[in-house]
Amino acid sequence: MIGREQVARQLKEAGYKFTGPRRLVIDVFFRHPEGGLAAKDVLAEVQRECSHVSPDTVYRTIALLEQLGVVEPLDFSDEARKYRLACGMEHHHHLVCLRCGAVMPLPYCPLAEVERGVQDFSIVDHRFELYGYCKACQQAR
Repeated sequence: MIGREQVARQLKEAGYKFTGPRRLVIDVFFRHPEGGLAAKDVLAEVQRECSHVSPDTVYRTIALLEQLGVVEPLDFSDEARKYRLACGMEHHHHLVCLRCGAVMPLPYCPLAEVERGVQDFSIVDHRFELYGYCKACQQAR
């Protein structure tokens, strides 16, 4: 996983300033390394610390962090998109717990298996996440 200093360096190398509001947004992600944060949750935490930071600033910062590969999106079909700090791993996918929001890397990419079953279609990109319940949440049910 990346560190705060690396994020600041990435921003500067991409031509962006490491402003106070951006630091606040980044700090929220570091306080929640397990991920699963909706943009509204990040906004609420930032505004608890500094009430004058606008929603637009928080949303633009999240979009910038996604563009730079600092955070990665998780799409829950029935909810808003959520974000987590990027794993720092090469190409990978996730197992996502629907109860606690834990995110674990899937140890392989299933695309080769999918491609074998697809004809007359050229796949150029993909996302693959499996949703269910982690061991702890299964035991708690």
